[in-house]
Amino acid sequence: MKTRRQVLGQNFLRHRPTIEKITQLVDAELSHAVHRPKALLEIGPGGLALTKPLQELASARGLPLVLVERDPRLEDPIRAGATDAEIHFMDAATEKLGALFLDLQARGHAPLFVASNLPYSAGSRILANLCHLSGMGMVSGAVVMVQKEVAERMAAPAASRDRGAFSLLIQCYFEPRIEFDVGPGAFHPPPKVTSTVLALRPLSKPKTAGLADPLKFEDFCKRLFSQRRKMIRGFVPRDAHAQFGRLGLNGTERPETLELDTVLELFRVCGKQS
Repeated sequence: MKTRRQVLGQNFLRHRPTIEKITQLVDAELSHAVHRPKALLEIGPGGLALTKPLQELASARGLPLVLVERDPRLEDPIRAGATDAEIHFMDAATEKLGALFLDLQARGHAPLFVASNLPYSAGSRILANLCHLSGMGMVSGAVVMVQKEVAERMAAPAASRDRGAFSLLIQCYFEPRIEFDVGPGAFHPPPKVTSTVLALRPLSKPKTAGLADPLKFEDFCKRLFSQRRKMIRGFVPRDAHAQFGRLGLNGTERPETLELDTVLELFRVCGKQS
C-alpha cells in the first residue's frame, strides 16, 4: 500500500547547493521578467527548504510571498516556519488555483512569478493551470522542477520523439528552457528518477491568441497525438486536404514532425470544414 507521501508524489528537496542554484535562477528570472511580478508564489513548500531562501529573495525585492500546499498535515510546521508568507492549503492541480490567482489579482498581487518543486503525481495538471493563467496575463514567469522525462517533453522541438500534445500546450504559452538536472540524492526520500529544473518565460503573445476556445485546440492536439504513427491526412477532414499545399504539407507527415504554428493552422482549417 502506498503511503500518503507517495500518493501526493512528495519528495522533499534537501541538498543545499541545489537549493542555492534554484534560488539564484529564480533571482535571475525575476530580473528578466518583461512584466514586473507583483508577488512570488511557491507551490508545494513541503519542508520549507526552498521557502526560506525564497522568503529572503522576496523580501529583498519588496514582493509578498504566497505559499500553496496540498498536504494539511504540514500546516503547523509551515505556519510556524513561514510567518511572513500568505499561506493557502489547497490542491494547485484544480480550478482552485485559478480562483486564488483571481483573488490575488484583485488585491494587486498579479502577475505572479512561480517557483516550485512540482509533485510528480500532479505536476502536469498544475503546469496546465499555469499555462491557462499565463494566457490571462497573470504569470510573469516560472522556475519549476519536474521529472527529467517531463522536462524533455515540455521543451521538445518538432521532429523530436518526445514531442506530444503536452509539448504544444506548454509552448503555446511559454518558452521552456532546460537549465540543469538534479539527482535522486538531493531529495528525501530519494526518488527513482532524475529531476530537471526549467525556466518558463511567457511568450509576449500566447499562440492561442485569437482562438475562440483554446481548450478545443488542446483537445485537437490530444487527438492528433493519440495515434502517433498515423499520418495527418487521417485526422483532417477530406474536404480540407486541398489546404495541405498552402501549409507546405502533403498529408503524409506525422504529428510530431509539425511546427506548432502549422498545427494551429491545421486546427483552424479543420474548424472551417466541420
